[in-house]
Amino acid sequence: MNDKEAVILTTQEAEKYLERAMPALKELIVSTREFHNEDNIKDVGEAVEGLGWLSQYSHSMQHLVASGYPEMAGHFAQFEKDISFIISQMVEGSRNQDQVLIADIMEYEVMPLFEAMKEIIGQVLHKIRHH
Repeated sequence: MNDKEAVILTTQEAEKYLERAMPALKELIVSTREFHNEDNIKDVGEAVEGLGWLSQYSHSMQHLVASGYPEMAGHFAQFEKDISFIISQMVEGSRNQDQVLIADIMEYEVMPLFEAMKEIIGQVLHKIRHH
């Protein structure tokens, strides 16, 4: 598999992940605000794991697209930085059992990040497929 194929395959996986994650995250935000139970803690943990995967994806993409699409590499570098900060905030919120903080982070930081990533991913796929 060459770099172009790797970029396309992993980017399609990231796109699929975001398509599934965004509606689930909206539901998790509501349930985290309304209910404080063990399922929410588990679901937040899974959301953090998903963010970890997106961070790894962003890190890989920086290197895979750097030579051909430096502006895209810059977006992925920023995503990786943002995700790292968000994960640290969510871990802190979990440690303090602060459900409101966690819900706010998901709504005001994670959702906009997912929307931005989805847009950039679409641009990456378009550019790579048409070059």
